[in-house]
Amino acid sequence: MRTKHSPCPDGISGRGARSVASGPPGGSPFTRLPWGCTPGPPVSAVCVSLGLRICGSRFTGGIRLRGIGWWTVRILLVGAGGTLGSAVREALTGRGHEVIGVGRTGGDLICDVTDPAAVARLYAQAGPLDAVAVAAGDAVFKPLADLTADDVTATFRGKAVAQLELVRQGAGHVAPTGSFTLVSGVLTEEPIVAGAAASAANGAVEAFVRAAAIELPPQRINAVSPTVAEESLAAYGPFFAGMEPVPAARVATAYVRAVEGAQTGQVYRVR
Repeated sequence: MRTKHSPCPDGISGRGARSVASGPPGGSPFTRLPWGCTPGPPVSAVCVSLGLRICGSRFTGGIRLRGIGWWTVRILLVGAGGTLGSAVREALTGRGHEVIGVGRTGGDLICDVTDPAAVARLYAQAGPLDAVAVAAGDAVFKPLADLTADDVTATFRGKAVAQLELVRQGAGHVAPTGSFTLVSGVLTEEPIVAGAAASAANGAVEAFVRAAAIELPPQRINAVSPTVAEESLAAYGPFFAGMEPVPAARVATAYVRAVEGAQTGQVYRVR
């Protein structure tokens, strides 16, 4: 995490950068302070009231603290050029965060995230990160009778396995108190004709989030599960007959919650 235009918040002094472990008096291994900051007096009630993570009597996390400090995080955003990704990028940069956009054919960094070797190169190029967010995934939509084994494999690789790999490899590149935000979708709960493969892949993503959340701490992991976006109705509307669409900007607020919040193992459903 990084400070911007103001000192570290309440009882922490020094330059802000990325998050690292720092042992407070008593040697607790759970306290996390911003890189370059040093422990100060115990946190005040204002930090508690803002919902920041507290360990013992020390401040251990936080993104934006108006009046006490203004923090930004460095986020790798996969699918930043798409309909949802563009809205997520706008929401995050609008809150002062640094976003590195990743796309298959364009962006700040180019990567086919379905290729594990390419993911390894992506993390090497991206440098230190505070968060990884995914706003895209490929799926094959065909009636069940027409689905082939290759279609199912391609859907799981494009929607589920690629995201699992981003977390598996990314755990060693994201700050100790950083986060991962994956994407699933409404088809997990509301199946449609021709969406069986996508429903299964979405379910796999959500199951992974719940399972990974018990192994990743102090890193966090959550998923955003949107319904169809208003901006995508021209392309996907016929598949989602009768489902009320939502603006991509509304879905993006769930990404803000995932990145800036303190919860883990959650699926934020936007309907």
